[in-house]
Amino acid sequence: MNYSQLIWLYRYLWFAPHILLLPVAAVMFRRKLHKQYPIFFSYLIFEFLQFCALFSIVHLKAPLGLYVEVDLFDRIGDAVLHFGIIQELFAAALVPPGSINNQMTRALRWITVALIILGSLFIWALCYNSLNPGAIPTYWSIEALQFATCALVFLVFLWYRFLRIRMPAISFGIALGMGLVASVDLLALAVKTFLVLDSHMVFNLVNMAAYHAAVLFWLYFAQVQETVAVNPDASLPQLHKQAVELGRVAQL
Repeated sequence: MNYSQLIWLYRYLWFAPHILLLPVAAVMFRRKLHKQYPIFFSYLIFEFLQFCALFSIVHLKAPLGLYVEVDLFDRIGDAVLHFGIIQELFAAALVPPGSINNQMTRALRWITVALIILGSLFIWALCYNSLNPGAIPTYWSIEALQFATCALVFLVFLWYRFLRIRMPAISFGIALGMGLVASVDLLALAVKTFLVLDSHMVFNLVNMAAYHAAVLFWLYFAQVQETVAVNPDASLPQLHKQAVELGRVAQL
């Protein structure tokens, strides 16, 4: 693949997934999923608007410093919204919310802070032990938040497993997409740090391809219709079992 083809691929991977965010938001709005996942719905709109801003800056050939500032604001906003989305995924397992939800939210805040600290130390160690320790990435703190995102997404799957509750399709799609993007980004950072590679174009393409796949996951799972098989003879025992499970968790 020559340089011109790489440029076209880069443009496609930058443009296409952000445009696809609008169909995802439209499907969620049509199915009223935006009421259950308002932060994720806001994230979709935020990402699309940020893309419009960055695209305008590039098209108008504005100063590079303006692009960097807007891009950094986008990354910080993404990090904040990601933690809000993860809290929505945890809370989606408990409807209607109650005291157990409040306890879970408080515990999640402490876990998030701990993971951010550990992630910061992890990223710092990678930079310090590289052959060029002075070249610390500008966005190393944002990468630390990506580490925390990966760990929290993993905890989301464990949370549903612990409650023995089937994960809704949209929750599964959101968690899968977020986990994919965060893990690929961290893997690319580790490879660049340890191998001291300067192929930023290649790693950017990998990250953008992962984001494109994540958006496709969100679009697909947002349209999946939940099917629940109802057995009249087994409905009451099943409800009793779920009530016992929730009572057991509430006593933790």
